[in-house]
Amino acid sequence: MITRAISNEIQAEGHDAPILRPEEDLLNGIGVARAINQFIQTSPKGWSTRIGLYGPWGSGKTSILNLLKTIEEKQHSVVLSFSAWSAVEESDVISLFYEKLRECLIKEDIHLSLKHTYKHLARKVNPIRKLFNLLKSGLAALAELLPVPSLVAKLAIESTADIASFAVSWSKFDHKDLDDLVTQLAGRRVVVFIDDLDRADPKVVPKTLLALRELLDWPGFTFVLAFDKKIIARALSDYSPSFGDDAQGFLEKIIDIPFDLPPPKKQHKNLLISAALHACCKCISQATLETLTDVFPNQPRRIKLIARSIGALGPSLDRHSEEEIDWRSVYLHAIAWEENPKIIDWIISALSKEREDWSSWAINEDERNVHKEKIRKSLEPFLSNSLDSADIQRIFNVTHLLLTHWQNISDETIQYWAQLGSSPPSFTAREARDIQSRYLSDKNNEQVVVRIHQAALIADCSTEEAALDLAKFAIMEYETSLDSMADARTSIEWENRLKKATGNLTFLEYFLNECDDQFVRN
Repeated sequence: MITRAISNEIQAEGHDAPILRPEEDLLNGIGVARAINQFIQTSPKGWSTRIGLYGPWGSGKTSILNLLKTIEEKQHSVVLSFSAWSAVEESDVISLFYEKLRECLIKEDIHLSLKHTYKHLARKVNPIRKLFNLLKSGLAALAELLPVPSLVAKLAIESTADIASFAVSWSKFDHKDLDDLVTQLAGRRVVVFIDDLDRADPKVVPKTLLALRELLDWPGFTFVLAFDKKIIARALSDYSPSFGDDAQGFLEKIIDIPFDLPPPKKQHKNLLISAALHACCKCISQATLETLTDVFPNQPRRIKLIARSIGALGPSLDRHSEEEIDWRSVYLHAIAWEENPKIIDWIISALSKEREDWSSWAINEDERNVHKEKIRKSLEPFLSNSLDSADIQRIFNVTHLLLTHWQNISDETIQYWAQLGSSPPSFTAREARDIQSRYLSDKNNEQVVVRIHQAALIADCSTEEAALDLAKFAIMEYETSLDSMADARTSIEWENRLKKATGNLTFLEYFLNECDDQFVRN
């Protein structure tokens, strides 16, 4: 059944925009947000808590932070959030925190003493430190050029180091600052969201995490860090081999409570897929879609990219009748293409050259294992190193589904659906039938010629090629009508089918005797 409703669930901000409100939540992210909220609210108020929200890019971490923010604000927590994406130095994330804290406290009408208020303006401190570091480097170079190291230069180097160190420490809150802040918070919790740490410059990651462990161990503060654990582990390992390949030991010292973002449940994933496709397409096949939910990726970002690629086929799909569209090809092709277009190339090559029976796996276990190993080996060059075993298995399943589906159709049909986005057809079956029907009713030769010229423009081909495509459809329709006559069970049914076959033959004769000659002449 074709559904034509347009969903309002996908927001106008863009396919990659995180959700902002609970009513937009299709993947039950609110469940994860509530679980994190429970840890925050039940933590002793004299403790500092650091929570890690782990998930790959595009898995919905920012959306969960937005949902968590809604919950925390209803419980009167002071909430501040920022992205670490722009951080290029170790101090940048801490500087962003101080700035956001100042803005948030002013908004909450919490005012520290004048001295303390200006102490955390790290933006003003960073240029000072950079200046002194530059001065220190310059004086060190000057000292090396002198025949005898200058005592003045040495003292200047030590002085600039002391001043830079003082400038950094001046930007930090001391116990008096904290006491003043805790008093004015009057029992309210402060929840800090730090997003996109995995997108910051890798060299800032180790010291940023250490700073959060040592510098910002503040009572009543909860820091929720959202990042891809694999990327952070790689940054830590690159920084120092002592962290290990997965940096698990180090992260356990920094993060008190880890939350691995769970894969969405099937019913929630189905809701998001349907909503994304409805937002991008005028029509979809819901029945076919529900059989393929498992082979769609789990990440909302990737689901929306697939929906957009199918939506781009809209102008071509709209030209077909509902029964013409091979939705299984459309969906599976889009999923495989999003992962790597070379997977499609390999599938087409495997089908055209080898002609194996990819659906014969049930015969015996040895044959199944041979087929599986062949597909896996062939896919290896096309898969990202960051994929986990579940994603690799999913892509393997997509590939196998396409192999078994496409092995039963002609190479021409495979190319038709594989190239629908880049090479729209000159005629669809519905359009060819419409031209034939109009000709048989009014015998208007000129109308057929006009439609052929229009088809050539749509497909960006010559009129001769467009005319040839129409001729192929006419021949196919005639052959189909003859076959249907053979299947007739009554004389009335046979006569009706004969009438249709006669009409098909009339159009085919006209086309081959008159229309085709005209295009050949031109």
